[in-house]
Amino acid sequence: MQKILKNLVKLSILIYLVMVAILYIYQRDLLFFPQPKKNHTFKEMILKQKDEKIDVLVINQNKSNAILYFGGNAEDISQTAPNFKKNFPNHTIYMLYYPQYGNSKGELSQKNIFDNALFLYNKIKAKHKTISTIGRSLGTGVAIYTASKKDIKNLVLITPYDSITNVAQGRYPIFPIPLLIKDPFNSLQYVANINIKSNILVFLASSDKVVPHKYANNLIKHLNKDKTIVKTIANTTHGTIINNQLMYKNILDFLDKE
Repeated sequence: MQKILKNLVKLSILIYLVMVAILYIYQRDLLFFPQPKKNHTFKEMILKQKDEKIDVLVINQNKSNAILYFGGNAEDISQTAPNFKKNFPNHTIYMLYYPQYGNSKGELSQKNIFDNALFLYNKIKAKHKTISTIGRSLGTGVAIYTASKKDIKNLVLITPYDSITNVAQGRYPIFPIPLLIKDPFNSLQYVANINIKSNILVFLASSDKVVPHKYANNLIKHLNKDKTIVKTIANTTHGTIINNQLMYKNILDFLDKE
């Protein structure tokens, strides 16, 4: 009996280690869900950085003020674009395709996404009086990072998180996620460096099972309280909030204060 128990313990440990190895190797397949290019009518701008190709949707060209948009991990930004075109007619909108999304090429990683976001900002900066950023879900980490490095007028965060590490740890509590994760998207690391002049608007979905509110609330605690407005949009989920017209009205009112 004792020998059987020992063997069961050894087998359990082996299975656990195999699962840890699988999680480590395939973690980016669990985090990122690249969307293929689909037919649309919006202008695309292709940028080249080193050996990488950066695909950007451009809406309402030649406006004085601009919006940089960073989407969610499974989002096809060409399907979000009509909402932005309709609701922000007085802003030029740049929607970034992450590597392997749309026509963008390169390794899909936090580093490359962050680098591409800053590269895009630098390319458009001289064309606009102000630049604001809007991030959704995964893209909130990109928006926060950009705002910590560049002059951002307004920062809008839709269903944000404190870090992907914490979200993943909550989903896989038996695994040592901080030791395994390659792309932590640790927004808490960057919030202190956001320009103190930046206004911040945060949206929570009333029901969010993808990014539970505790992760957003932990982020909110670290934002500049004097500059931050938090709103919960009723009858929305993590997936449906992006189509909510009340949210867009609130964003437009927020941006119109600039």
